[in-house]
Amino acid sequence: MQFSKRTILLVSGLIWAVQVFGQQDTAYALPELTIQAEKPVREGTGSWETGASALAGSAVAALLYENPVALRSNGPGLLSTLSIRGSGPARTPVYWEGIPLQSPMNGVYDASLLSLWSGDQLEVRFGGQSSVLGNAAMAGSIHVQSDNSRTTRPYWALGVQGGSFDQFGVQVEKRSQFENSQARSRVLLRQAQNDFPFTNTTLIGNPEQRQSNSFLRILDAQHIQNWFWTSRHRLKLAVWAQDAYRQIPPSMTEAASDRLQTDRTFRGVLQWDESLNDRTQLQLGLRGTQEQLVFQNMGSSEESLANMLRFNADFIRDLGTGWMARMGVQWMHQRARVEGYTNPDEYVAENRPAVYFLLDKNLPKLDLSLSLRQTWQDDKAVPLVGSFAGKWRPATNWSVHWHASKNYNIPTFNDRYWSGLGNPELLPESGYSLDASVHHSIGNWKSSLGAYALLIDNWILWQPGSNGLFRPQNLRQVWSRGMDANTQVQFSLAGIDWLVRARYQLNRVSNRKNYGSVAVPLDFQLPYTPEHLGSVGLTASSHKFSLGYTQQFTGKRFTQSDHSEMLPAFTSARCTLAYLHTRFKIQLELENVWNEAYKLVAYRPMPGRNWQLGAIFYFFPASNNVLN
Repeated sequence: MQFSKRTILLVSGLIWAVQVFGQQDTAYALPELTIQAEKPVREGTGSWETGASALAGSAVAALLYENPVALRSNGPGLLSTLSIRGSGPARTPVYWEGIPLQSPMNGVYDASLLSLWSGDQLEVRFGGQSSVLGNAAMAGSIHVQSDNSRTTRPYWALGVQGGSFDQFGVQVEKRSQFENSQARSRVLLRQAQNDFPFTNTTLIGNPEQRQSNSFLRILDAQHIQNWFWTSRHRLKLAVWAQDAYRQIPPSMTEAASDRLQTDRTFRGVLQWDESLNDRTQLQLGLRGTQEQLVFQNMGSSEESLANMLRFNADFIRDLGTGWMARMGVQWMHQRARVEGYTNPDEYVAENRPAVYFLLDKNLPKLDLSLSLRQTWQDDKAVPLVGSFAGKWRPATNWSVHWHASKNYNIPTFNDRYWSGLGNPELLPESGYSLDASVHHSIGNWKSSLGAYALLIDNWILWQPGSNGLFRPQNLRQVWSRGMDANTQVQFSLAGIDWLVRARYQLNRVSNRKNYGSVAVPLDFQLPYTPEHLGSVGLTASSHKFSLGYTQQFTGKRFTQSDHSEMLPAFTSARCTLAYLHTRFKIQLELENVWNEAYKLVAYRPMPGRNWQLGAIFYFFPASNNVLN
């Protein structure tokens, strides 16, 4: 099924029409929800969180400058992939409102298309989570949750923004609260020419050039609504439609290009929560996605289509005396039709049913959690996975966390069905992870220090055979290990509120075994995996003004497995100045403050110093004059 920008506009228009004409936009006090014992999915030993800026846009900037994960980007608005602890993008799942965003075709999500709005929460959760989240969560996961706070102050908001390289954006948002529900609808259009200057170091004389064929336009529409008929019932609807048009510029070694790509997606969530009594809860969820990708080059085009539908039913029971149990079943169906597959006019499809069980025990100074999950890929059982986690509080302000898990990752459709090259006999990747960390907090000071180890076996890699053609095989055993340190402190000085934060990660990721005929160096850092990542940030706030500065560091990255070529380490900075009023927000962002020349992918330049200025204006009903 194909759909276009017009379809997305129609969907968002219908959503808004229901709100505007179907109900009065009046503030009501909704009943306090008494849904009991929702099992948190925050597995692992730590997490990193950020809130979106006042300007709606891509999540890439936050992930680049605060460095919770390794980011690999081809340039502004271009393919950007994420990797937690060296596990690679195919093993780093991304979720929006609980929907897995990875494509069933290649198992990767393009983070440049991940939109963040004011109030949204972006969170990175560390540690293997296959027993809770299912496929691919081998080293951690990334989650975006929309702002669902139950405000009693409806408003309309209009925002505009512009900046370097012909950046332009406009956003419209409506937040409503009715007698039995709350809703938030928003539409965003952002575009940029991205014709930034760069020095081409691959040409004689290192001439300065401008990026060409790099136009970007993204139209985004979202609607999130919750209904509360009683304090024991909740129905949630979330939809996200997106149309992205992107020209793909040539690399520094290529001639002019006319390549372009369009990505059209529609995602939907329907979730029902009900408290059967004070100790028992039932959750039913239905989630679906539709993706269309069209790639054009030199007058020819290739189209890929994919769909996913997932149903889950969870039964949660408070067993008393600190015990909590969760039992669930899940069924997922996905399919894809790709011109590069053996039968390009037909869909390939698979079903993935699963059952899982979680048990928690809470003691005065100790929390324990055990989870198990069994998944089937059509009629084949994936290895049973599980996790065991704990939190010990030996003293006031101190806690010790640990988490051990077994994980898996099923081969993608591309791995199995690519014409003449796919390998349907591939085994799922499997592995083990272990995390441990110490956390300390006193007053407004928080800090943590942790270590981890991750082993991934049957690592799937596309390698050339004796005929020179690349095919996917289970070729490696990869060992990732490292440590993570964080600290944050808040204080007031000279009438100004200060926030200081710092983060450092050491990631050592190498091949431990080689199962293929092509020998690769063992104990060498994997390509495009920085050993060192870090960031420091300072925010000063006074009255309605806020000034923030973040400096990040990314260590050198080898681009070849034998370390014969590499990208040098770099540091880059971001500065934001904001004025927050009850009726409007103004924000200035300056990125790459010191005009650092760096690359995240070989021969793909990144922009130098650039800026963005935006403003959002809020319009309230007569009886609602204050913004939360």
